[in-house]
Amino acid sequence: MKRILFVDDDQMVLRLIERKMKGTDIKCHFANSGEEALKWMKQFHIDVMVTDVMMPDMNGLELSSKAKDISHIPCGLFSVATPMFHRLSMRSTKVMCISILLSHGK
Repeated sequence: MKRILFVDDDQMVLRLIERKMKGTDIKCHFANSGEEALKWMKQFHIDVMVTDVMMPDMNGLELSSKAKDISHIPCGLFSVATPMFHRLSMRSTKVMCISILLSHGK
């Protein structure tokens, strides 16, 4: 089973992603910050990381850069800028995760 780590400081976004990913053959894990994600990655194997861009303390770009020092996993970045794009973003996140997994043959 493939593993994806989702990172976002907004619990509501993580819960929505969790609901949207149910029923797929993908094991989903969640972190509330960049630091928490890096700790998780040091302890467990993941296939893909999907992170929010705008987070306090460590943004998604910084996290992606630091994650590559731990593991050479594919990283996807997303941002829910306004509520109007929220639903589309959740669908896009699911499609992006599955596409990344398929394109890397893992």
